Amino acid sequence: MMSENLKKACQYYQNNLCKSCDLIDQDLTNYKKNKFDGFSNVVMNDSLFFNRNKAKIVVSGTIDNPILGIKDVEILQCPLHHPQINELIAECKNIIKEIHLKPYDINSRSGELKYLLISRSASS
Repeated sequence: MMSENLKKACQYYQNNLCKSCDLIDQDLTNYKKNKFDGFSNVVMNDSLFFNRNKAKIVVSGTIDNPILGIKDVEILQCPLHHPQINELIAECKNIIKEIHLKPYDINSRSGELKYLLISRSASS
């Protein structure tokens, strides 16, 4: 079962830092069968579930130590993201420090950067 492999591969899930994966606890064979039953011409590749081409990253922390991931939990190597997205997230952290961009602070409702939206096209 692929979801068991993903659970083992995801340090964030194992350490209870991130629970945002809505498919991680499901047997994907049954999930695909239930969701797409009746669509005999649809071919589902597991890479659609385990190689996401989009990421919405919360930016928190400080100018000197930005945290990219979900609220106050840094997630730089999500096993669901395409590897190029993970590389870009790490690079964005460096850019935020370099240009002194202030991460958004929810409590004070101040800051310049709240989210990063990253997508990767299939042709890149």
